[in-house]
Amino acid sequence: MPFLEWVMGQVVVDRKEFKHRLKSFKFTRFMVEQIIGIPSGDTEINLQNAASKSNDAIASSDAMFMAVSKMSIAEAIAQLLAEHEEESFMRLFILVALSTILCPSTQNFVNLNYAAYLLDISAFHKYDWASHVLSYIMSEVKKYQGFISSKDNGKIYVGSCLPLLAISFLLSLSSTFYFLF
Repeated sequence: MPFLEWVMGQVVVDRKEFKHRLKSFKFTRFMVEQIIGIPSGDTEINLQNAASKSNDAIASSDAMFMAVSKMSIAEAIAQLLAEHEEESFMRLFILVALSTILCPSTQNFVNLNYAAYLLDISAFHKYDWASHVLSYIMSEVKKYQGFISSKDNGKIYVGSCLPLLAISFLLSLSSTFYFLF
């Protein structure tokens, strides 16, 4: 955790850049794709727009979303383990991965706004997941930096897929990293 906190302290959020002394590198969509291995297309993910999409369309596409306004991660995992239909399994798996690893929150609930992007599981790769994850990471770094600058001595929860920052830094130490990115 101290190493990750140090890395987060060196990030210039608005520029998506690590900067320390004479060393700097940008965090990019391609970097996220390579480190996490998540497919990424060109269609932007906007959760505010997803929230306004018809809940009826989401519910009718899959029984798992019927009459559900909130789903805990534990409930989603239980449904995932019991699921035998491939598309429903994939939807649940992606929701659990987003909620626990890629874009977790401080709450233990699945963000059902992602369901709008999982209606057609074959279109999953068309959405820009890497940029979405990177934006989420940067928003968490910005929150962290705000907490640190407020000198609050309370416990700080750090969300998102922040180990990506540490991995990126370590990769930047090798000369092949610059060639790849």
